[in-house]
Amino acid sequence: MILRDLHRIRQCPGSRALASEHPRYREAWEVARDVLIGLSPSREQEQLDGAAVLREHVQERLGADVLHVTSVLPIDALGEGCEVEVLAYAVHPSRRVFEVWFYDYGHRLIEVYENGDVAAACEAVREHVGADDTWWVSAHVVQPRCYMRSATTPLGDSRVKTWSIDCRSTLPDAVGRIARAHQNAASPSAPTVSGPACTSCPAAGQCEALMRACENAIEMTGGNVAVVLPPQQLAFQLRNLHAAQKRVAARLVALEAVAAREIRQGGSVPGWTIETGSGREAWVIPAQDVIAAGAMCGVKLSKDAALTPNQARAAGMPAELVAAISQREAGKQSLTEVTETATKRTLRND
Repeated sequence: MILRDLHRIRQCPGSRALASEHPRYREAWEVARDVLIGLSPSREQEQLDGAAVLREHVQERLGADVLHVTSVLPIDALGEGCEVEVLAYAVHPSRRVFEVWFYDYGHRLIEVYENGDVAAACEAVREHVGADDTWWVSAHVVQPRCYMRSATTPLGDSRVKTWSIDCRSTLPDAVGRIARAHQNAASPSAPTVSGPACTSCPAAGQCEALMRACENAIEMTGGNVAVVLPPQQLAFQLRNLHAAQKRVAARLVALEAVAAREIRQGGSVPGWTIETGSGREAWVIPAQDVIAAGAMCGVKLSKDAALTPNQARAAGMPAELVAAISQREAGKQSLTEVTETATKRTLRND
């Protein structure tokens, strides 16, 4: 049995059985694999550029050692018959180090040290190569569209999150936590629990726990007496409401996808339909013909205007000169939670 989404079952043990009925197509994983083995997949350029970040990091770290791509390895620490899929790994015997690579195409930060799938893959590679407790492992999560820094990687390319740990105690401790979560998820009565992991669960549209959490949020009512919260409670409420908003959004997106699929397949969802909106109006003839047509009507359809600062830089104007004769207007103000990461970033900027 190939184990996936081990990071999610630590929060929600029942999600394994529920999500197994709704497997996801891992397009980003396949693009990354193809790029690593030297293929040129027919994908959008943005996807290829993202996979190129992974390839360049691997090439930078690999040296003369061999890269192993897309391996399904047994992991005895989680029980007989358990396997995990590893995107790429390399072994450096002279340094008693092995490296494991992961790839994620999303925008949300994946903290390497908190991810069960990362630790499980590292353990599977350790068992496979026979590394003892004197070895070290470097796990890399490459996220080409996430520029938030990981707590384990304060320097370097923010799109690459690295966790370097020893095989003596740190890795066994992480694997022990996964093993307990794996055991809980294997129980026929494993409960589903709503929380942050709901945003990435493929079964969000069929989950009773998430449905009840959203219903509770909808049904809550109160009295007509104003409640003035002190700052500490206000901060606590804001954090809780933002977390609830994410769970409701996850449920909404999942149900919209279920309803759209039902309608497209010829079914019906009472009170709902699929409509195609009106796109941006555009000319269907060349620009010079449009300008000529306007001139025939006495209307000037071309405009003589300066390029924007960004367009000027793209056209080759020196960035220093652009900066000297332009300015960036302040954007819309919004309330933002002050996190430890944001505080560190502010101190670095200062």
